[in-house]
Amino acid sequence: MSTLPLPWIFSSIFSHEKRCLAIHSDDAGFCAAVNSATITAMENGVVSSSSIMVPLPGFPEIADYAAKHPEKDFGIHLTLTAEKYNFRWGPVLKDQVPSLLQPATCNLN
Repeated sequence: MSTLPLPWIFSSIFSHEKRCLAIHSDDAGFCAAVNSATITAMENGVVSSSSIMVPLPGFPEIADYAAKHPEKDFGIHLTLTAEKYNFRWGPVLKDQVPSLLQPATCNLN
């Protein structure tokens, strides 16, 4: 049985006989409950990385945690729309993206 070569960045870390599993937590910053679950999962080794949604209410809390824990793998979740029907949010820079907004509420489409 042949195996495909690992990408060069992994070949120096992992041998061809070992497998690596990365579990990513999405939507950190959505709310306090999501932040709590993300932090708990990361601290217990259940989650390898997480992405943070900037325009949501929980952003300051998770951004503060990420800044205090540089050893954790956090990235930015590009948030262009508000896909939840009953929970809408606005953009970070309202004046610069008028075509993405609902006229009545100034929330993202």
